[in-house]
Amino acid sequence: MERTPINVFSIEADGLKLPAPLGGHPAADFVNTLAGWDEPEQGDFLRTYDHVAVWAAAWGLIDDDVCADLRKRAADHRAAAGAALEAARQ
Repeated sequence: MERTPINVFSIEADGLKLPAPLGGHPAADFVNTLAGWDEPEQGDFLRTYDHVAVWAAAWGLIDDDVCADLRKRAADHRAAAGAALEAARQ
């Protein structure tokens, strides 16, 4: 999946804004999906299940076909996708 830089801290992948790959490893970059640790209001790049699937594809953890399938399933099963999103955040 193509990643297009937006600025130093973020990219765009499949139309979604995600954090830039700055950690040197997908696990470190996943932690960086939560921004503003020291701010009164934190921002979360993982706003929807689609963001999780696209993030995984953009970092090469799943291929684009798997990403598309996950996004379709999430659209068909919104409650399960919401639970999976919350589990990913935890």
